[in-house]
Amino acid sequence: MGLSHIGVIVPTDDQRVAAGRKWTDAGFHPTIRSMERKQADQSLEGWITTHLSEADRGEALILDYVGHPREAIDRVQAALTIPVIDLGHLAVAALEAMLSRTIPPGA
Repeated sequence: MGLSHIGVIVPTDDQRVAAGRKWTDAGFHPTIRSMERKQADQSLEGWITTHLSEADRGEALILDYVGHPREAIDRVQAALTIPVIDLGHLAVAALEAMLSRTIPPGA
C-alpha cells in the first residue's frame, strides 16, 4: 500500500502512548485516538465520523482494538473512503490460516 500516515484507535487513553510507540517503531506516522469517552449508545461509525477529522483518520484507519463485531467494521468501512483495518479480525484470520497449514485435518 505504501501508507505513511495512519489513524489508530485504541480503547482507552492509557494505551495511546504505547500504541503510538508501536506504530512509530513500525515506520508509520500515527495519529492515535482513544474511544474512552464514546457513549455506549453511539455506534462505532457514528463516533468515528463525528470525532475523527479526515486528517486524524490518515491514509488508513487501524482499529487497534479487539472485540468489534464484523458488522460494525463493515459499517465503518462503508462510511469512509480509506481502508479500515481491524486488528482483531486480522489476527483471527492469520491464526486460522496458520493453523490450517500446520495442523493436519482430524488431528
